[in-house]
Amino acid sequence: MFFYLFGFLLFLWNAYIVWKKESHTLSNMLTLFIGLGLIALFFVPMLANLLHVPEDLRIFIGTISTVFLLYIPLFFYLYLSSLIIYLFNRPRYNQDYIIVLGSGLIDGQYVPPLLASRIERAMTFYHRQVKKGRPAPKLVFSGGQGGDEKLPESVAMQRYAIDHGIPVEQTLTEEKSVNTLQNMQFSKQIIEADTDKDKPRIIFSTNNYHTFRAGLFAKQAHLKADGIGAKTSKYFLPNATIREFIAILSMKRHQLLFVTICSLLFAILAVLLNHLN
Repeated sequence: MFFYLFGFLLFLWNAYIVWKKESHTLSNMLTLFIGLGLIALFFVPMLANLLHVPEDLRIFIGTISTVFLLYIPLFFYLYLSSLIIYLFNRPRYNQDYIIVLGSGLIDGQYVPPLLASRIERAMTFYHRQVKKGRPAPKLVFSGGQGGDEKLPESVAMQRYAIDHGIPVEQTLTEEKSVNTLQNMQFSKQIIEADTDKDKPRIIFSTNNYHTFRAGLFAKQAHLKADGIGAKTSKYFLPNATIREFIAILSMKRHQLLFVTICSLLFAILAVLLNHLN
């Protein structure tokens, strides 16, 4: 009971902080929804008693809930473990290209802090590689132009990097992508057109919470590239991590559908067994 109460209070507190410091979008309110969901779960048994819910329905819903309460935490544990392990990855300072993934602009033209952290992470790697006496990598800024944006994200990102000392000849822009998979696919095309190497060494820069999923997209795009992650504000990490987890669940929707079908079958079987007893 203590951990349950601590859990929903923590989620609600984090939701309050995110609400104060970030935009009020649905994706930024995930910890609020989880906190409210935990509160609702607390009252479900009492509500079922008050409404005199039939025993068969209780068994049916209870069985489905049990299956998902086993599957979702296990999946989240595996995801979180993989993310943490991925964050320990340290690419060598011998890269040919660094793909910087876009994430949207402020007022349709300015680089926001979150996106700036991705660019700065790439620039830090760039300068460290040069400091070690090795050829400078090219920065590939990846991001198209949204309907509410005045220019492609990649162009705004490129300007930001140039303003911070990166030579323009060491930059490339990919201006068509609208999601992370396309970031990888189109950036790969840009790099292949720019280099005469059969296997150029490539990494990508994003935020730390996004590295694992971005790596999955790189694999889908047949792009051999490891990720480096920029730090994210601690208050935003719970919300961002949950959002990434939901996105990965969506990527594994066929597996989720299989679990859903299995849970329904188990629930029907539990109801039948109850009648036999």
